Amino acid sequence: MAKLSVALGGSAKVYGAPPGMGANLRAVPAGKKTFNYMYVDGTIYKREYDFLKSALGLVPDDTG
Repeated sequence: MAKLSVALGGSAKVYGAPPGMGANLRAVPAGKKTFNYMYVDGTIYKREYDFLKSALGLVPDDTG
């Protein structure tokens, strides 16, 4: 993800899921438009989250 941000000139924030975790798609309404939003479901990947928290100090943000 860091290399992707650099390739974009550092002008965009780039996020990625931890290795081994998939992403879910959620539709988020914003005014008259709806945008797709990808997130990692912490309940599906609880074991992975727990491991990464204990092994690497992962602190997931509130957006998933």
